[in-house]
Amino acid sequence: MTDEKILRLLKKDVRAGFEELIKQYSPYIGTIVRSRLGASMTADECTDITSDIFAEILSAIRSETKPIASLKAYISVIAVRHCIGVFRRRHSGDGRVPLDELPEPSENEARYERTELIELLRSLGEPDCEIFLRKYFLGQRSAEIAEAMKLRTNTVDQKISRGLKKLRKLIKE
Repeated sequence: MTDEKILRLLKKDVRAGFEELIKQYSPYIGTIVRSRLGASMTADECTDITSDIFAEILSAIRSETKPIASLKAYISVIAVRHCIGVFRRRHSGDGRVPLDELPEPSENEARYERTELIELLRSLGEPDCEIFLRKYFLGQRSAEIAEAMKLRTNTVDQKISRGLKKLRKLIKE
């Protein structure tokens, strides 16, 4: 079913439209949640968060006054923002993201590549390793990272730039 049909169905029959929305977009939203939060959440927590996101999407669509040009983009924005909010609430204590919290890869994952990536990130040292996790794994902006880590924004940007150069060099070796 196309996005336009889902949106029309939501206006005509909310329940049927919502069921179709879930059917069409569950895998997509699940992927967003796992990629953003899977390292620090259990599978059950990710499922709960996915359900929360669907409820938020339904509420947003029903209250939207302007036409939605791209349902997928609309859903993506809501899902990513929700994940960022969950992450912030969960890690609001000291603002640190320990690399050791990453779960061991499952049998289906490429263990070697993941282990190699973790080792490359660790080779950057702290705080660079954490900055990279926040920037590229959690999708935080430099200003958010700077605030959480009590650094200046330009310092975060410099560390990212230098870290990328170092990672490129290490990968070529």
